[in-house]
Amino acid sequence: FRQVVCEWIVDVCEYFNLHITTTHAAICYLDRLQPNEKFSRFEWQMMAVCCIIIASKYNECEEHVPPLQKLGEITQQTIGNDILL
Repeated sequence: FRQVVCEWIVDVCEYFNLHITTTHAAICYLDRLQPNEKFSRFEWQMMAVCCIIIASKYNECEEHVPPLQKLGEITQQTIGNDILL
């Protein structure tokens, strides 16, 4: 799952025009969590979204940080804002 999730992170970061260091940081944060194959697709995606949010808050200007609502739409509504918060 890691490869698929990393490709998804890259696609999401490109969609929001985030800096490449933000993309790398998000993947690095995901690796630090050390998820394994026992996690469901939902859990992998939720961790990936959280990593993107944290990396963008750290590396991007506030106006470039993707809004939670948009990230929820990209996940095809599998992750609601209430879960992310």
